[in-house]
Amino acid sequence: MKLGKSIAHQTIFFTVTILSLYIASNAKGNILRPNNSDLVHRVLTASPAQLDDIAASIIVNQRLKPLSAENLRRVLERSDSEARAQFVALLVKIGLQMDTPTQGQRRVIRDSNIIKMLMIEGFAKRDRAAAAARRALLHFCRPEDLFESKEIIINSLKAKNPHFLLIAAKAKALDSLPMVIALAADAEMDEQQIRHVQIAQAALGDTDLESRFLAKLNTAIEEAPPAPKNDFYDVGAARDGKHVVPVIETLGLIGTKKSLAVLCPLLRSDLKTYWVNEREESVRYAVVEALRYNFPDEGVLSSPRLNDRWNEIESFCASRLGVSFTGPTPEKPLIFSYPHD
Repeated sequence: MKLGKSIAHQTIFFTVTILSLYIASNAKGNILRPNNSDLVHRVLTASPAQLDDIAASIIVNQRLKPLSAENLRRVLERSDSEARAQFVALLVKIGLQMDTPTQGQRRVIRDSNIIKMLMIEGFAKRDRAAAAARRALLHFCRPEDLFESKEIIINSLKAKNPHFLLIAAKAKALDSLPMVIALAADAEMDEQQIRHVQIAQAALGDTDLESRFLAKLNTAIEEAPPAPKNDFYDVGAARDGKHVVPVIETLGLIGTKKSLAVLCPLLRSDLKTYWVNEREESVRYAVVEALRYNFPDEGVLSSPRLNDRWNEIESFCASRLGVSFTGPTPEKPLIFSYPHD
C-alpha cells in the first residue's frame, strides 16, 4: 500500500509540475508554438489567401465562434510582435468577411466585438501589430461603428496613449476632448503626435482650430507655385499642388461635415502634383481618398484610379454633404507617367 501511495504521489507531483510549466510557458507567450495549437501554426505560416480560408472556417452565421474569439484574445495578449501582427491580419479578414454589404457598398469591419478586440488586445503591446490594428480601425471602420466603443477610446486616452488620437477624431467621440487637450500638454509628445492632437481637437468641436486648417487650404491653393518643367512637354501656366495635397489629407482626417464639404469642389480642380521627370497626378484623387476614409463602405469611392465614376462621386457629395456642382463633370483625370527608355 505504501508503495502504491508513493507512486500515486509521484504521479500527481509530475502532473502538477508539467501543468505548471505549461501555464508558465503560456504566460511568456509560448502558447504560439506549433505543437501547442494546430490553428496557431496554420495562422503563423499562412499566406494572405490562406488567412482568408482560415477566417472563413471560424465564422458561423456571420459570427465568430466563441472559443475562437477567446483563443484570439489570448494569442494577441501573450505572443511576440511577429505572431501578433499575423493574428491582427487574421482578425481584420474575419471582420471584413463577417460583413454583409448591400449593393453598391464595400465590406468594412462593423462587428463591435472585432472592433473592441482590435482596440484592446490589438494594442496589448506597442509593436507593429498595434500599428496594424490602428490602421485597420482607421481605414476599415465607419465613424459610427468606432463610436460604439468610445469608452475604450476615452480610457486609452486617459492612459495617455497617443495612438488613439486619430481614432477618437474619426469616431467623433466628443466626450474624449478633455483627454485630448490633456495630452496636448504632455512634454513627451513628438511633432507628429502634436499634429494628431490638433486634428483631434478640430474633429471634436474646436471650430476655431478647424477654421485655421481650412484657411491653410485656401492659402495652399492661392500660393501654389508654378509646375516644374520637364523634358517631355511644356507645362505652360500650370501650377503645382504639392502643398495642397497634405492639407486635403489633414481635412480628411478631421472629417467633419464642414471640412469634407469644403473639399468636394476640388473634385473639379485642375491642380496636379508633379514628380519631376517621373509622373504627375491630379489632386482630385486626394479628395476621393479623404472622402473614402470617412465613408469606407461607399463603393462609389473605391478605386477612383480604375473607375471613371466621377459624376457619381459628385452626386454622393451632393446627397451626403449638401454640396452643389454646376456644369458638366470633368473627365477622369489622367495619372501620367513620363516615358523612359
